[in-house]
Amino acid sequence: MNPDMGEPLRLSYWAWSLSDSGCVGIDRGGAATAPAPLEWQAPPAELHLKRDDVHVWRVNLTLAPLPYLALRQTLSADELARAKRFVREGDRQHFIVARGALRDIVARYLRAQPGQIRFRCDAHGKPSLEESCSATQGSASELQFNLSHTDGLALVAIASGRRVGVDVERIRSGISQDMIARSFSPQEQQVLRSLPAHLQALGFFNCWTRKEAYLKARGEGLTLSMDSFDVSLDPGAPVRLLNVRGDADEPARWMIVELPPGPGHVAALAAERLLEGELACTATLDDFCGCFSAR
Repeated sequence: MNPDMGEPLRLSYWAWSLSDSGCVGIDRGGAATAPAPLEWQAPPAELHLKRDDVHVWRVNLTLAPLPYLALRQTLSADELARAKRFVREGDRQHFIVARGALRDIVARYLRAQPGQIRFRCDAHGKPSLEESCSATQGSASELQFNLSHTDGLALVAIASGRRVGVDVERIRSGISQDMIARSFSPQEQQVLRSLPAHLQALGFFNCWTRKEAYLKARGEGLTLSMDSFDVSLDPGAPVRLLNVRGDADEPARWMIVELPPGPGHVAALAAERLLEGELACTATLDDFCGCFSAR
C-alpha cells in the first residue's frame, strides 16, 4: 500500500446491551458466516471515532421489561407512531429496541442523552442528524450512521465523514424466482444458478445484503434500481462491488465488507472510500487483527 495514502480503514465490532441500571454489558455474537474469526467486544468507556474508523454495533433486540421501557421513553412521538403501525407485538417491540439502541449509540458519540437526539430524513428517506443536534459537537457534525434489523437482531454502522450502509438478513429458503429476477442483474442471476443447491440460499442473501448495504449508503432511494449494478455473491469469493452501469469508476469509490452477525444470519457493510485503494481492516480492543479482501 502506498505510504502516502495513510492508514487503512479500520473496522471495530462492538456488542451493545443495556442492563436495568443502564450500564453497558457484553452480548457476544457467534461468527458462523464470518470472513475472519472475530468476537464482538464490549465497547470502551470512551469512544473515539477517527476518519479511518468504522464502528459496527450488534444489538440483541430481545430485552427484559425494564430496559425495554427505558428505551421506549427515549423515542420521539414520530417513532412511537411508526411503532404502532406494526401488527405483531414482537415486531413492534423489536422496532422500539432498534430505534432506542440507535439513539443510545449515537448519543455516546455526541456525549448527549438519547432522548435529546433528533433525526431527520432527506428526500429519499435516508436518516441523518438534525443540524441543531450536532452543531455544537465539533467533528460529530460529520457523524454518519445506518441501521438494519431483522429477526431479533440489529446492526448499526457508525462513521465520520464517509457514507456507510449496513444490511442484515436471516438466511431462509423459499425465495421466489420472481424476486430474484426483479432484484438481481442477469450476471448475478447466472452466478446464483451456477452454485450448488445447498449454497444457493447463502448466495442469495450474500447478494441481497451487499446490494442493500450499497443502496443504503448511497441514500438515493428508488432512483437507483437493484439490477443496475453487480456485486459478488459466491460464498468464499472476494466481496466486491463489481460494476455500476453508466459509471465505470463507481466500484473504486466503495468497499463492501462481509460482517459476522451470528449463526443463521448474513450481513454486509458498504463504506465510502476516502483514499484511493483504501483497504478494510478489522480492529477490536486488542487492536489490529487483519485485512479483508475488499478492494
